[in-house]
Amino acid sequence: MPLLLLLSACTLSFPVSVETAPTVIEGNLLCPDPSLAELLPSVLEAPVVDVTRAVLQGAFDLLGPEIEDQVDAQANGPAKEAYLTALTLTQSPVPASPQPTDSLGFLAGLEVEVVGASGLPRRTVAWAEDIPEDAVTIALIVDDTLNLQPYLEQGAEVSASPLLRTCPREDVQLSTSARVRVGL
Repeated sequence: MPLLLLLSACTLSFPVSVETAPTVIEGNLLCPDPSLAELLPSVLEAPVVDVTRAVLQGAFDLLGPEIEDQVDAQANGPAKEAYLTALTLTQSPVPASPQPTDSLGFLAGLEVEVVGASGLPRRTVAWAEDIPEDAVTIALIVDDTLNLQPYLEQGAEVSASPLLRTCPREDVQLSTSARVRVGL
């Protein structure tokens, strides 16, 4: 009998990973030198914020269907939980760009929130502070205690709040990878 209780208390869990296709933030020669970042007009910030949010949203958009596919492959019922274990933002070379940006140095920090419909609260799921100016990959700190499954079931909306040093003067290509631990 104790073995049966032990087996029923066990939860099957497995990792699911997704990666977004690269997206380009177009550089703007009007962007000020980083030492003048406080003079950065919001009109120059908007494209950086929009593309960063879109790239992160892309990872969350892929997670829901990928979890369903993996659960179907396991044939063990619906997912009950999905905990974010890694979220990474990566800069890669822009093909055929005359002067591509070679780092994510335009970002000083980044906060990622998830928003659900039907009364689910807005929650911070990942963040990065004091991003080095020569960073090409940012491994965000994740809240691995938040069950994202209710958010993913509702088509979670992602809100990204980048803290900019400046906007990029040259094109930047971003992609995101995310990993969750799914429990059945």
